[in-house]
Amino acid sequence: MCHLEGYPEIRFFNGGRTEAAVAIETPTGFTGGLPTGAPLPSVELHSGEVASAVMEGTDIPTGGATACPSFHDYTITLPGIAGVVHINRETGSCSGLYVHPMVIGFNGTNPSGEVAGSVPACNGSANLQPATGSFVQVQALSGSTIAGMVTVAASSRVPREFQIILKPGNYMIRSALGRSTPHVTVRAGRSTLVGILGNCYQVTSVPTTTPGLGTPMRSTTTTS
Repeated sequence: MCHLEGYPEIRFFNGGRTEAAVAIETPTGFTGGLPTGAPLPSVELHSGEVASAVMEGTDIPTGGATACPSFHDYTITLPGIAGVVHINRETGSCSGLYVHPMVIGFNGTNPSGEVAGSVPACNGSANLQPATGSFVQVQALSGSTIAGMVTVAASSRVPREFQIILKPGNYMIRSALGRSTPHVTVRAGRSTLVGILGNCYQVTSVPTTTPGLGTPMRSTTTTS
Protein backbone atom coordinates (compact mmCIF):
# COMPACT_ATOMS: atom_id res chain seq x y z
CA MET A 1 0.00 0.00 0.00
CA CYS A 2 1.19 3.57 -0.67
CA HIS A 3 -0.09 6.98 0.38
CA LEU A 4 -0.54 9.93 -1.99
CA GLU A 5 -1.60 13.42 -0.99
CA GLY A 6 -1.10 16.61 -2.93
CA TYR A 7 0.28 17.37 -6.37
CA PRO A 8 2.70 15.55 -8.65
CA GLU A 9 5.72 17.70 -9.48
CA ILE A 10 6.07 18.12 -13.25
CA ARG A 11 9.19 19.73 -14.74
CA PHE A 12 9.64 20.58 -18.43
CA PHE A 13 12.90 20.56 -20.37
CA ASN A 14 14.30 21.89 -23.61
CA GLY A 15 16.36 19.75 -25.99
CA GLY A 16 19.60 19.79 -23.96
CA ARG A 17 17.93 18.64 -20.71
CA THR A 18 17.81 22.27 -19.63
CA GLU A 19 14.92 22.86 -17.24
CA ALA A 20 12.59 25.45 -18.75
CA ALA A 21 9.39 25.44 -16.68
CA VAL A 22 7.48 23.80 -13.81
CA ALA A 23 3.76 23.01 -13.84
CA ILE A 24 1.76 25.40 -11.64
CA GLU A 25 -0.19 23.72 -8.84
CA THR A 26 -3.90 24.61 -8.76
CA PRO A 27 -6.81 22.65 -7.24
CA THR A 28 -8.99 22.85 -10.35
CA GLY A 29 -9.07 24.03 -13.96
CA PHE A 30 -11.20 24.09 -17.09
CA THR A 31 -10.72 20.40 -18.01
CA GLY A 32 -10.55 18.77 -14.58
CA GLY A 33 -9.27 18.85 -11.05
CA LEU A 34 -11.19 18.93 -7.78
CA PRO A 35 -14.76 20.22 -7.51
CA THR A 36 -14.81 23.83 -6.27
CA GLY A 37 -14.19 23.98 -2.52
CA ALA A 38 -13.32 20.27 -2.16
CA PRO A 39 -10.55 19.41 0.32
CA LEU A 40 -7.26 17.94 -0.85
CA PRO A 41 -7.79 14.15 -1.21
CA SER A 42 -5.79 11.66 0.83
CA VAL A 43 -5.35 8.60 -1.38
CA GLU A 44 -4.44 5.14 -0.09
CA LEU A 45 -3.53 2.82 -2.96
CA HIS A 46 -3.52 -0.95 -2.64
CA SER A 47 -1.91 -3.33 -5.10
CA GLY A 48 -3.33 -2.88 -8.60
CA GLU A 49 -5.15 0.39 -7.86
CA VAL A 50 -4.69 3.58 -9.86
CA ALA A 51 -4.63 7.30 -9.04
CA SER A 52 -4.41 10.16 -11.51
CA ALA A 53 -3.95 13.91 -11.77
CA VAL A 54 -4.91 16.30 -14.56
CA MET A 55 -2.26 18.36 -16.35
CA GLU A 56 -3.69 21.01 -18.64
CA GLY A 57 -2.94 24.03 -20.79
CA THR A 58 -4.28 25.78 -23.89
CA ASP A 59 -3.38 25.69 -27.59
CA ILE A 60 -4.67 29.15 -28.61
CA PRO A 61 -1.98 31.86 -28.89
CA THR A 62 -2.66 35.00 -26.87
CA GLY A 63 -2.08 38.64 -27.75
CA GLY A 64 -0.03 39.03 -30.91
CA ALA A 65 1.67 35.64 -30.62
CA THR A 66 1.55 33.29 -33.60
CA ALA A 67 2.93 30.21 -31.81
CA CYS A 68 3.01 28.73 -28.31
CA PRO A 69 5.96 27.62 -26.14
CA SER A 70 6.72 23.92 -26.29
CA PHE A 71 9.08 21.61 -24.42
CA HIS A 72 11.04 18.59 -25.61
CA ASP A 73 10.23 16.31 -22.64
CA TYR A 74 9.20 16.35 -18.99
CA THR A 75 9.54 14.50 -15.69
CA ILE A 76 6.98 13.53 -13.04
CA THR A 77 7.67 13.07 -9.32
CA LEU A 78 4.75 11.76 -7.27
CA PRO A 79 4.05 13.31 -3.84
CA GLY A 80 5.80 11.45 -1.04
CA ILE A 81 7.31 8.80 -3.35
CA ALA A 82 10.97 8.60 -4.33
CA GLY A 83 11.86 8.25 -7.99
CA VAL A 84 11.28 10.28 -11.13
CA VAL A 85 9.40 9.22 -14.26
CA HIS A 86 10.76 10.63 -17.53
CA ILE A 87 8.27 11.24 -20.39
CA ASN A 88 10.10 11.65 -23.69
CA ARG A 89 7.29 13.47 -25.49
CA GLU A 90 6.93 17.04 -26.67
CA THR A 91 4.27 19.12 -24.94
CA GLY A 92 3.40 22.79 -24.63
CA SER A 93 0.81 25.40 -23.82
CA CYS A 94 -0.02 28.98 -24.75
CA SER A 95 -1.03 29.96 -21.20
CA GLY A 96 1.30 27.95 -18.98
CA LEU A 97 0.88 24.36 -17.83
CA TYR A 98 -1.09 23.52 -14.69
CA VAL A 99 -1.36 20.38 -12.57
CA HIS A 100 -4.14 19.41 -10.16
CA PRO A 101 -4.12 17.08 -7.10
CA MET A 102 -3.95 13.30 -7.13
CA VAL A 103 -7.37 11.59 -7.03
CA ILE A 104 -8.07 7.87 -6.80
CA GLY A 105 -9.26 6.60 -10.17
CA PHE A 106 -8.78 7.37 -13.81
CA ASN A 107 -9.87 10.96 -14.53
CA GLY A 108 -8.06 13.12 -11.95
CA THR A 109 -11.33 14.68 -10.77
CA ASN A 110 -13.75 12.21 -9.15
CA PRO A 111 -13.16 8.87 -7.43
CA SER A 112 -13.70 6.51 -10.36
CA GLY A 113 -13.22 3.03 -11.71
CA GLU A 114 -13.05 1.68 -15.23
CA VAL A 115 -14.72 -0.98 -17.34
CA ALA A 116 -12.30 -2.22 -19.99
CA GLY A 117 -12.44 -4.82 -22.72
CA SER A 118 -12.20 -5.33 -26.47
CA VAL A 119 -14.65 -5.22 -29.36
CA PRO A 120 -14.39 -7.94 -32.03
CA ALA A 121 -12.93 -7.52 -35.51
CA CYS A 122 -15.62 -6.68 -38.07
CA ASN A 123 -15.81 -7.33 -41.80
CA GLY A 124 -16.60 -4.14 -43.71
CA SER A 125 -19.04 -3.66 -46.57
CA ALA A 126 -17.96 -2.59 -50.04
CA ASN A 127 -21.18 -0.56 -50.41
CA LEU A 128 -20.29 1.94 -47.67
CA GLN A 129 -18.97 5.43 -48.32
CA PRO A 130 -15.18 5.88 -47.80
CA ALA A 131 -15.54 7.83 -44.52
CA THR A 132 -17.67 5.18 -42.80
CA GLY A 133 -17.37 1.54 -41.83
CA SER A 134 -17.97 -0.99 -39.08
CA PHE A 135 -18.60 0.12 -35.50
CA VAL A 136 -19.30 -1.50 -32.14
CA GLN A 137 -21.15 0.38 -29.38
CA VAL A 138 -20.76 -0.57 -25.72
CA GLN A 139 -22.99 0.89 -22.99
CA ALA A 140 -22.78 0.89 -19.19
CA LEU A 141 -26.23 1.08 -17.56
CA SER A 142 -27.10 1.97 -13.97
CA GLY A 143 -30.68 0.74 -13.76
CA SER A 144 -32.32 2.15 -16.89
CA THR A 145 -29.89 5.10 -17.16
CA ILE A 146 -26.93 5.05 -19.54
CA ALA A 147 -24.01 6.03 -17.28
CA GLY A 148 -21.42 5.82 -20.06
CA MET A 149 -21.15 4.76 -23.67
CA VAL A 150 -18.32 4.33 -26.14
CA THR A 151 -18.49 3.69 -29.88
CA VAL A 152 -15.42 2.01 -31.37
CA ALA A 153 -14.44 2.05 -35.04
CA ALA A 154 -13.77 -1.65 -35.49
CA SER A 155 -10.80 -3.15 -37.28
CA SER A 156 -11.34 -5.76 -39.97
CA ARG A 157 -8.42 -7.84 -38.63
CA VAL A 158 -7.98 -7.62 -34.86
CA PRO A 159 -10.03 -6.73 -31.76
CA ARG A 160 -9.81 -3.13 -30.52
CA GLU A 161 -9.78 -2.04 -26.89
CA PHE A 162 -12.35 0.16 -25.16
CA GLN A 163 -12.55 1.84 -21.74
CA ILE A 164 -15.47 3.53 -19.94
CA ILE A 165 -14.68 5.55 -16.79
CA LEU A 166 -17.50 5.31 -14.21
CA LYS A 167 -18.39 6.17 -10.64
CA PRO A 168 -18.01 3.21 -8.26
CA GLY A 169 -21.16 1.10 -8.34
CA ASN A 170 -23.00 -1.73 -10.06
CA TYR A 171 -23.57 -1.68 -13.81
CA MET A 172 -24.93 -3.77 -16.64
CA ILE A 173 -22.66 -3.73 -19.70
CA ARG A 174 -24.36 -4.25 -23.05
CA SER A 175 -23.75 -3.72 -26.75
CA ALA A 176 -26.13 -2.50 -29.42
CA LEU A 177 -27.54 -5.57 -31.24
CA GLY A 178 -25.89 -7.82 -28.64
CA ARG A 179 -27.50 -10.41 -26.37
CA SER A 180 -24.79 -10.64 -23.71
CA THR A 181 -25.35 -8.31 -20.73
CA PRO A 182 -22.72 -8.95 -18.05
CA HIS A 183 -23.20 -7.33 -14.64
CA VAL A 184 -20.09 -5.78 -13.10
CA THR A 185 -19.12 -4.01 -9.90
CA VAL A 186 -16.87 -1.00 -10.49
CA ARG A 187 -14.51 -0.07 -7.64
CA ALA A 188 -12.58 3.16 -7.20
CA GLY A 189 -9.08 2.93 -8.63
CA ARG A 190 -9.61 -0.45 -10.26
CA SER A 191 -10.20 -1.67 -13.80
CA THR A 192 -12.92 -4.29 -14.30
CA LEU A 193 -12.25 -6.46 -17.35
CA VAL A 194 -15.13 -7.81 -19.45
CA GLY A 195 -13.20 -9.51 -22.28
CA ILE A 196 -14.38 -9.31 -25.90
CA LEU A 197 -17.85 -7.82 -26.08
CA GLY A 198 -20.17 -6.38 -28.69
CA ASN A 199 -21.71 -6.80 -32.12
CA CYS A 200 -20.68 -5.08 -35.34
CA TYR A 201 -22.96 -2.81 -37.30
CA GLN A 202 -22.50 -0.79 -40.46
CA VAL A 203 -23.19 2.95 -40.63
CA THR A 204 -23.01 5.74 -43.18
CA SER A 205 -22.15 8.48 -40.65
CA VAL A 206 -19.79 8.42 -37.66
CA PRO A 207 -21.73 7.79 -34.40
CA THR A 208 -21.24 9.78 -31.19
CA THR A 209 -19.72 8.73 -27.87
CA THR A 210 -20.83 9.48 -24.30
CA PRO A 211 -17.75 8.55 -22.24
CA GLY A 212 -19.13 8.30 -18.69
CA LEU A 213 -17.08 10.51 -16.37
CA GLY A 214 -14.82 11.41 -19.27
CA THR A 215 -11.11 11.49 -19.86
CA PRO A 216 -9.02 14.64 -19.29
CA MET A 217 -6.57 16.03 -21.82
CA ARG A 218 -3.65 14.50 -19.94
CA SER A 219 -3.16 12.68 -16.67
CA THR A 220 -0.40 11.12 -14.66
CA THR A 221 -1.17 7.68 -13.28
CA THR A 222 0.42 5.39 -10.75
CA THR A 223 -0.17 1.86 -9.54
CA SER A 224 1.02 0.47 -6.27
